[in-house]
Amino acid sequence: MATIPDQLRSNAVATLLDELRVKYGKLSRTGKLYGLIVADQDAKVLAANTFFHHKLNYWDVGAIGAALYGVGKQARDFFQAQDLDRATLIFGDFMFFTHIIGTVSLGENPNQTRELILISIGERNINLGLVVMLMQKFAPRILHQVEHDEKARNQMRMSESEFTHHLEDLKKQLFSLTESSIGGII
Repeated sequence: MATIPDQLRSNAVATLLDELRVKYGKLSRTGKLYGLIVADQDAKVLAANTFFHHKLNYWDVGAIGAALYGVGKQARDFFQAQDLDRATLIFGDFMFFTHIIGTVSLGENPNQTRELILISIGERNINLGLVVMLMQKFAPRILHQVEHDEKARNQMRMSESEFTHHLEDLKKQLFSLTESSIGGII
C-alpha cells in the first residue's frame, strides 16, 4: 500500500474500486483481480484500489489502458464503427481488461472533455462476464464521483508538462514516506 500515493488510493473513486473488488470476490470463485484503476484517455491515473498488486506499476497499467483506448479510436475511424466499449488483452497467465466509463466535461467549453477508462487486471481465469457486469454497474457511480471531484477534473486539465511535474511531486512524497517509514523501523 505504501507504493500508491494517498491521493490515488484514498479518494471517493478508490473507495468505489475497493467495493467493486470486494463484490467480485464474494460473487466469483474463479480468478483473482490484481488491481483496478480509473484513468482518463491521456493515461492520467485518477484512482487505484487500495490493495493493488504490489508487483504491478499502476502508471504503466493506466498507460496501457489509454493506449487501448487510442487503438480503439483509430480502429473506429478506419472501420467507420462505433466507439470502443471495452477491450481485453491476455498475456499468458493474466488478463488485462478496459471498459470505457463515459465522458467528463472539464469546463464550460463543450470541446473540453475527457473519456474515463476503468481498467482491471487479474488472473487469466477471472470471470470476465462478472467483471463486465460489475464494471457496467459501477461505471455511472464512478463517472458521477469524477464529475463532482474538482481535484480529479483539475488533474485531467493538466498539460503533459504540468502532469510530469505533478508525477515528480507524487514520487517525492511517496519516496519520502518510504524512507521515513524505513528510518522508523531501524
